Parts: sequence; structure tokens; C-alpha cells
Amino acid sequence: LKRIYQEEFLDYGFTQIDDKGIMKPQCVVCLKVLTAETLKKSQLKKHLDNLHPHLASKPREYFVNLEMSVKRQRLDSSFRGTFSQCSASKASFEVAWLIARNKKPYTIGEDLVKPAALKMAEIMCGQNEAKKLNCVPLSARVVKERVSILAKNVRQQVISSVKESKYFAIQLDETMDVSSNSQLMVYVRYKGLHLIEEELLFCSPLDLRSRGIDIFNKVNEYFNDVNLKWEDCLAVSVDGAPAMLGHVNGFVAFVRERNPKVEVNHCIIHRQALLVKHLEPILEAVMHDVMKIVNVVKGHALNTRLFRELCKAGDAEYTDLLYHTEVRWLSRGNVLNRVWALKTELESFMVEQKHVLAEKFTNPLWVAHLAYLANMFEHVNVLNKELQGKNINIISAREKISAFGSKLSYWRQKVEQKKIATFSTLALFLEDCENITFEDIKDTVIRHLTKLKERFSDYFPDLDSHAVSWIVDPFKCEICAVPEEPQGLAESLLELRCSNEAQIAFENKADLSHFWMSTPAKAFKIAHEEAFKKLLPFATTYLCEQGFSTLTNIKTKTRNRLDPEDCIHIALTSKCPNIDDLISKMNLYNKSLG
Repeated sequence: LKRIYQEEFLDYGFTQIDDKGIMKPQCVVCLKVLTAETLKKSQLKKHLDNLHPHLASKPREYFVNLEMSVKRQRLDSSFRGTFSQCSASKASFEVAWLIARNKKPYTIGEDLVKPAALKMAEIMCGQNEAKKLNCVPLSARVVKERVSILAKNVRQQVISSVKESKYFAIQLDETMDVSSNSQLMVYVRYKGLHLIEEELLFCSPLDLRSRGIDIFNKVNEYFNDVNLKWEDCLAVSVDGAPAMLGHVNGFVAFVRERNPKVEVNHCIIHRQALLVKHLEPILEAVMHDVMKIVNVVKGHALNTRLFRELCKAGDAEYTDLLYHTEVRWLSRGNVLNRVWALKTELESFMVEQKHVLAEKFTNPLWVAHLAYLANMFEHVNVLNKELQGKNINIISAREKISAFGSKLSYWRQKVEQKKIATFSTLALFLEDCENITFEDIKDTVIRHLTKLKERFSDYFPDLDSHAVSWIVDPFKCEICAVPEEPQGLAESLLELRCSNEAQIAFENKADLSHFWMSTPAKAFKIAHEEAFKKLLPFATTYLCEQGFSTLTNIKTKTRNRLDPEDCIHIALTSKCPNIDDLISKMNLYNKSLG
């Protein structure tokens, strides 16, 4: 008679073990294996009472835990299908996540990660332990499937969070990838549990053309797929391209048809870059000369090597020049300051090359203008960097821009008084130069600063901070200046002012968003809601620009056929996937098929 193991035998401390195809009882306490004939309640209870009487009254859960421990140690065939398989699946998910996070090709799992792991395990733990890693699937196909599942999980988390937020804002931009496909990237900003969060919403190629209607249709299609409503979109931030900002056929025009109340923001960094792009003719000529000098050195490999050796011989701070790229916000300032730092080496190199541009470095007026430009764009770059990064709200961004406008007026006033300490590079040069004085370039500098200030209001007409003063400091603002809409806002603020807890939180705040998100939504509902709406819009399209850099690293010439959406989601997200939950769902699916 063939006896069969029953689950109730675990009440007496016995599990089963496969011994060459014969199932035998094994004690989970002493690990002793009995014969198959003893697979009956009386025999197993006798073993427990005689050898482990102190455990006879233990509940079933005690022996269940011991059984799990025993099976982990032996990894026999009865357990290998659950524990070992789940562990291998989890390991492959974790590795796939790391591969995508680090923007590596799918093949690296099988080509490098697994062989390296096997070699390390063999050296550190021995061959028997290393063999366990062989069951971890890391082929390119498996990694691709894992990445797709992980990305889908992350996207679902983002969509769920956006829907829970009620309101959201987006920023979007498009770029051309390595395979000449136009990729549209959309970021979303929404109310999280304790703060305002920013996440990639989607990245998708545009079909054929990138007109305003094409961009709108792509975003609208995605909104319909995930059940997001345009009515809940408070703000849209874009660059200044006609396809985005066009009043008739631009993306925002089509958005306003769906939501007339939507706030449209032209990227503040883009506007700032356009503002400083205009130069006085004499300064424009100097800038043009600088570009030609850079091209002489960088345009030929031999010249680049010769100049590098010259810099090394002279123990210069740098050994290379930088190319100017118009689309990069910091490029002009970086190029000018690098040329200034290497002007002595550049003069020597141009003289050796007998180039006509060598005479520029012997012209003190030209060098003085170069010094001013280097200083001016250094200030511009400082502002630009302050506007970059995550979690930049539109109120703080406008404050920084407004401060720069005030600085322009202040600098012009000081220049008129012949005080140029702000332009330190220019001041030091004039101090050492005997052939030129500040009077020789004073008018040019004043004209440049004056025109910058005049154009400032054209590019930034929306810097009125009075309307949001109650958000910046709800405890000191004039209540009579608080907007009448929505009704009850002033009363809600007065209640907030009387809260000692809120006042302490404001004094210890990390930033405005953290304070307003930490205020109890129920106690100060109107103020909380209205502040959230004002802080929600994106100030820039910086995240899209950052995303494009990631896209360039993911979709390379050797991976030009890749659909980058899954990889880029994982590379850019701050969410973490629930891998254990994913594996559980996979196991349930596999069981349903079996």
C-alpha cells in the first residue's frame, strides 16, 4: 500500500522530501527522514512525543515556519518550483531595472552581468553556490520583457497619483532622435501625499509631422487612453516654437478649445536666453571674432593638438576650448570665459600660425569688450542655473527673474558712476592696461544694459508678485490685498494666521511648496487649494531638456531601432516598482494557464 503525505502531518512536525522519486516524511525539528511506511498519523505523533515532547503543544504555525526554513536550506524539488523560481524571477527583474536605470542595452545582462556574477560567486562562494545563478534568466528577450513590465507598473503608479491629485499641470517639448524621428516628451506635475511631485507622463514619437495639431492629437490620445481630463489640467508650459505657442494653429490654441481657463507659460529659461541674445553691434562683432578663433583651433585636429600642447607647456588652467552651440543655454558664457582664461595662449598660437585674428589680442579695446562679455554672460549663467532643476515653482522662478531685472538697473547706475566692481574681469584688465580706460567702452556698456532693461518687460510682462504675496508670506501680507476670488480666501488666511502650528511650520519650511502641502487641507481648505493651484504650474521646460539628454544616451547609433519609451520611463522616474507584487501576478497567471 502506497502511503500519501497529508497536510495535517505538519501538525506533528513533519514535511515531505523527495528521495529518488519516493516521498518520505522528514521531521522539521531534527531533520530525520523516516521510511515511506511511517507516513501515518500514529507513527509521526509517536516520533514527536518521544523525541520532542516539549514541542507537542506548539501550534501549527510554529511547524510551518520550521518547514520553510528547512526547505530553504535544502531547495529540494518540492520547493524549487516555488521558492527558487520566484527568487530567480525577482533577481532578473532587479537586474533588468538596474540595466534600464543605467541606460544600458538589453544584451548586457547575458553578455556581462550574468558572467560577471557567476565568476564572482564561484570565487567567493564556490562552484556549487555559483550554479544557483544559472537559473536567473537574463537574455536580451527576457530583459526587454521585464523592462516593459516594470515601465508599465511605474506608469500605472504615476497615472493613479495624477488622478488622486484632481488637478495637474504639464510641460512638453519635442526633439529629433538619432533615427530622425520626432520624439514628444510630456512631464506632469501633481499633488502627492506630502508634496508636489514631478514625473514623466509619456514619451512617444510623432507621426510624420510635428505641427501644433499633431502634438495636440498625440497628447489628447494619451489622455483618452488613461482617462485624464483637459478640464483638470491647470497649466501648460512650452518653449517658444510656433507649433507650441501659435495663437491659431499652435498646441496651446487647441488646448484652450478644450479648457479655456488653462494657464499657458512660455518657458522662463527660454525667454531669458532670448533676452540676452541681442547685443550691441560692436559686442556682436567681438562675439563673432571669438567664434572664428574657436573654429580656427577646434576646426582642425592638428591645430587642436598643437594648442593643447601649448597650454600644457604654459601650465594653463585649461587645455581645450569649447564650441559654441546656440541651442544650449550656458554655451555662450562658457565659451567666452574659456577664451578669456586662455587668451595668452591663444595669442601665442595665432601668432605662430600667422593668422590675421592674432591682432585682436593686441587691440586693448577688443580685449576690454571681451572681458565685459565674459563677465556679463557669467552673471547670465548664474541666473540660468538657478532656474534649472526639479521642483522649481513659478513663483520662485519669477522672483529670480525679477531680481535679475533689478540688477540690470543697478549695474547701469553703477556704470554711469564709473563703478564696475560687478564686472570684475573687466575691472582687473583695465587696472593693468595702460592703453585704455573705462571711458573708452563706457557708452557701449551703458547702451547694452539699457537695451537689456528695455527688452526685459517685453519678455517678462508677468512678474507682478503682489497677487501672490499671500502665498509667499501668509502671515505678513496685507489681507485687503488678497484676491476676492475664490470667496472665503481671506477668511481662510485669517484662520491660518491664528494657528501657532502653521506659523512654526512656515518658519521652518524648506520651501513654499513644502509649507503649503503640509498645511491641513481640511482646516484651511480654501487657502490650501488656491495656493496649490498657484504653485502647481511648471516654470520651465527644463525637465524635457534633461529628458532629451537621457534619450540621447539611450537611443544611440547602435540602438537606432529601439522604442525608447519603456527605458526612458525607468531611467527618469522617482517611483519604485512593486516587484514582489508583479511576480505574484505572474505566478497566478501561469497557474491559470496550467
